[in-house]
Amino acid sequence: MSSKPKKSAYKASETEKASASVAMAQYQRFKQKYDPLLQQMRDASTSEDPTNILRNRAAAVEENQEIAPLELSAPKETDDAQGRT
Repeated sequence: MSSKPKKSAYKASETEKASASVAMAQYQRFKQKYDPLLQQMRDASTSEDPTNILRNRAAAVEENQEIAPLELSAPKETDDAQGRT
C-alpha cells in the first residue's frame, strides 16, 4: 500500500493563484456584461414568430438580388491546366 500524497504537494503557487484570480475576474465580467444579453436574445428567439423571420430573410435575399443580380450566362473563357480554352 502506498501512502497518500501530502497536501503541500498540491498547494497552489502564487503565480497559479494570480492566474486563477484574473480568470475568475474575467469570467465574472463576462457573466455580468453578456449573460443578460444572451438570455434576452434566447427569450426573443423563442417568442418570435418564425414566419416573420423567414419573410424578412426572403426580403433581404430579394433585395440583394436586385442590387447584384446573378449572371447565369455561359461561363467566361478561362485557361485550364492542360492549356485548353
